[in-house]
This record gives sequence, structure tokens and C-alpha cells, in this order.
Amino acid sequence: MAFVIRAKNDQQTLLASSELAAYPVLVEGEHWYFHPNQVNMKYLKQSERTWKCPYRGIGNWYNLDVPGIRANNVAWIYPHADGDYAHFAGYIGFWGRETAISTAEQTLE
Repeated sequence: MAFVIRAKNDQQTLLASSELAAYPVLVEGEHWYFHPNQVNMKYLKQSERTWKCPYRGIGNWYNLDVPGIRANNVAWIYPHADGDYAHFAGYIGFWGRETAISTAEQTLE
């Protein structure tokens, strides 16, 4: 199965893809978590916003900056996820559905 996140700009800029590197995509409900090697980090800038999830610990947001789109808080990371969610540590999360600024594609390979 392939998982792909693209920006909704004129170029449909690739933001993340399971095809970029051989790591599992972690799926939790509508959230898809990609290994950093599967994410096009040149379009994501870490924001100063943080929060404390009662299950995963401290999280940080990323802002999007691609040609034609700038948006705040479109992806997130738990640098040191806690407890049962430790396997999410360092993975970058996106909504696994269409949003105002991105599309999500899941295809069978």
C-alpha cells in the first residue's frame, strides 16, 4: 500500500510519500505518520506552537510554505512520544484525508 500527501497548489507539490523510503507509515484513525525520510522537509518549517497530549507527550507543529500556499499547523511531531505511543517518536503526522490545503491518497501497489 502507498500513502501520499500533496499540497493543493498548482504543482500538487509532494509533501510526504511512503514510496520515498522503506519505512512503515503508522496509521492511527485519520492520522498518517511518516518517517522524516519520507517527508519533503523543504516545505515544512517547525512552528513555535507546542502542546501536551495526555497520551503521546509534548508535540510540535509544522507550518507549510509551498508556492501558492502558506498555512500554519499542517503537520505535527512527537519528538519523544510517551508510553504505549513511543513508536510514534520522531514520525511526522498529517491528516490522512483531504483538507483545505492538502490531499491524501492511499493506493494499492
